Amino acid sequence: MSQDFSFTRDFKSIEWKATIQVNLIRGFFAGIIWSLFMYSFAQMGPMAFIYVIIWPLFAWVVIFPFIRIVGWLSDLGVPFIGLMSLFLAFMMAVGDPFTFMLHKYRPDLVPIEQYKFFDLSAIIFVVDNQEGGVPLSENDLIRKKLIN
Repeated sequence: MSQDFSFTRDFKSIEWKATIQVNLIRGFFAGIIWSLFMYSFAQMGPMAFIYVIIWPLFAWVVIFPFIRIVGWLSDLGVPFIGLMSLFLAFMMAVGDPFTFMLHKYRPDLVPIEQYKFFDLSAIIFVVDNQEGGVPLSENDLIRKKLIN
């Protein structure tokens, strides 16, 4: 499939179960990284490990709606708004190396045909490849916005 993904156009081909599964796993690993970071550098103490639980949910409750709003503002021509989406994408992408390793050893847990080692997108949508095979990963519209 091409990297041209539109949420509204391709909404019907999104595999929601796989999309949620991939992003929860990705968020879990990002939560571990941010917990260790907060424990080590922000000196939050044991309370920092709450990020392991909060981060996967944070992706769906905060990041996904915010990315939609940022995309809409970018379409309106608001300057530098894409930098905010880049920041949010990085917050999730820190979990990608561990998700990549999990995909290599247990591909049934990360239902994507090809998972990148580091994917700078806030939310990864898994779409049906229309050929009855394994769903393919498509980047969200933020990557499209940053390239253009």
